[in-house]
Amino acid sequence: MSPRIIRVLTFLVVIAALVASAYVLVPKVGTGHPKVNTAGKLIYVSTADAAGKPHIWIVGFDGIGAKDLTPGDQSCADPNFSPDGSLIAYISDKDGQQQVYIMDADGKQPHAVTFGTAAKEQPQFSPDGKTLTFLSQGTITSLDIQSNDTQIILPSPGSATSSATSSLIDVSHAPVVSYAWAHKASGASSDNGAIAAVQESADGDLQVLTLLTTLQGSPKELLYAENINLAWSPDGAELYAALLGAKLSPEQPNFSGMLTFDVSGNIVQRPPLALTNSPTVGPIDPSLSPDGKQVTFSLLSEPDLAHQKIIGLFNEPLDGSAPPHELLSGPATSAQWAPDGVHLLVILPSGNSSGHDVWVASVGSSSTPINLTKGSGDVTGAQWSPIPPKPGT
Repeated sequence: MSPRIIRVLTFLVVIAALVASAYVLVPKVGTGHPKVNTAGKLIYVSTADAAGKPHIWIVGFDGIGAKDLTPGDQSCADPNFSPDGSLIAYISDKDGQQQVYIMDADGKQPHAVTFGTAAKEQPQFSPDGKTLTFLSQGTITSLDIQSNDTQIILPSPGSATSSATSSLIDVSHAPVVSYAWAHKASGASSDNGAIAAVQESADGDLQVLTLLTTLQGSPKELLYAENINLAWSPDGAELYAALLGAKLSPEQPNFSGMLTFDVSGNIVQRPPLALTNSPTVGPIDPSLSPDGKQVTFSLLSEPDLAHQKIIGLFNEPLDGSAPPHELLSGPATSAQWAPDGVHLLVILPSGNSSGHDVWVASVGSSSTPINLTKGSGDVTGAQWSPIPPKPGT
């Protein structure tokens, strides 16, 4: 065999190896030093960077030790912890295009795991931490973190669709706008369980809640609404859908409130939560307490898209034993219970600017809530580490 042919074959082998590893061209994340302990911490996106670019920050629930995890000339979004809190998946344009990255939770070893020009958003780890899902051009795509195999999950035009309603939206083509994995119960099998998704009509006027009981299953349509927000119970057994202008079928009148479904998509027979008498006033951003006994939500008034207003932040027992209780009046959003069941974060407008801050309060305590970001930049999202702080800290 001639030297020229050998060189050509060697080149082709190298190219083939690069293509095969196109999702992983740098050392795997999480190697080289121990896993990062993020107990009691939270991450958020803020423009506190000197250049005003949105970066991902991490801080303790007491406001101590704030750190920019993604410094430099990049814009970041949608951070999401791995189930053990040691990794963070996020979106960055560091290389000129929006890609999904994974980094250690201390900001080390940032690692792009996607390529291509299509925009990506909302990366989420599966409950077992072995799969990463993200949205790209209205589709949920899954990525096996070890093998780098990808699969389009939803919408899937080739899959049959079972429906609990008379179809108002063709879910085999309707783009996904948000989704949420069911939490994995303690002691459960390796099966990751269900994914709930919100898909949208072509004109954006109507949304449909769909449920995938497994990644390989067919989507089941549950209901329609003008606005749908999702939250799973801590044990992954129930799905809570916060609804504005909802329909269980095309023939029924609109209502707003929160309905509960089991993992098969059946409505749990209990009175709706956060029920209002208006199709234009209803709950958003639901968050369930770790003990599964109460839900916190913001109440949105939306007579039309040009006139949206957050009325306040409310809390309600899941058993319906008491009406919703107002915790805060005004535009409080994105409330989330910490895994310790004590702390609650919420995003509020900054007092002296047009931005927003992250506040943390101790639920049921008379202690003063802490402003973690103090107007240093506009905050657009926050998430608790899944690892609670040690008792007494």
